[in-house]
Order: sequence, then C-alpha cells, then structure tokens
Amino acid sequence: RTYISSARDEREASKENVPCWTLLYESTEHGLSTNRFQHHAFGYRGPTVTILKLDKDLTFVVGSDVDWKDCPSAWGGADCILLQTEPKWEILDGGSRMMYFHEKSRVAKCGLFVGTDQENPILSIDEEFSKAGFKQIGRA
Repeated sequence: RTYISSARDEREASKENVPCWTLLYESTEHGLSTNRFQHHAFGYRGPTVTILKLDKDLTFVVGSDVDWKDCPSAWGGADCILLQTEPKWEILDGGSRMMYFHEKSRVAKCGLFVGTDQENPILSIDEEFSKAGFKQIGRA
C-alpha cells in the first residue's frame, strides 16, 4: 500500500515567521490516484514536502523547490531533494531536473519518478499509484 502526503510551508505568510504546514493531499483522505494528487497538490504554487510511505516500512521524503507539474520531461530546481527516513535516514539524491510526473502519454513513461538519473530513477510510482519501486543506492 502506498501512502502519500504533500504539504506546503506558509512561513512567509506568518508574521512570526514560524513554520506552519498546510496539508495539500493525503491519500487516505483524498483517494490514492494520480487524478486526486493532481487535483489537490498541483494547484499550489511553490515548494512542497511530500511524504511517501511504501510497503515494507519504506518511507521517503521528496522536497520540491518548484510547483508540481504534469510534464513529459524532468523538472525541478537545484534545491530538490530525496530522503529515505525509514528504515534508515539517508539523503538519496538532490539537484535540478530530478522530478518527473506524467499522467497520460502514448510515448513517455507515466507516473511519478524521482532521481537525477532520468533513465533509472531512484523512486518510481506507476500512473495508477498502485505500484512503487525503489532502487537501492550503493554507498561506499
């Protein structure tokens, strides 16, 4: 089972400059589908933090420094990051053009993909949000 939650930081709107997170999308509340994710998360203009809870107690955090978009090519700014938080905490990847989300296409792959290697992303979720994949990273 995949669990996805995406939120935005409203610190800039706060007079005290204290982090205040607003939930944009939660799969258990809004439904687990690309359509529901797009409806709730894509309308927000700005950086987001997305938590992905996958089978086998795998949890990842995706920090996107730009708006979510449905696009046939990779996107994202230099401050995008992918973290694993369960079962261990580790920075897996970061940098520009590491985000890829595409819902429908006859020629391009569809789903959510995260990783700077666009041919072999670290994290992938199919277009129906029903299957997820994680590529182990070899560390020295």
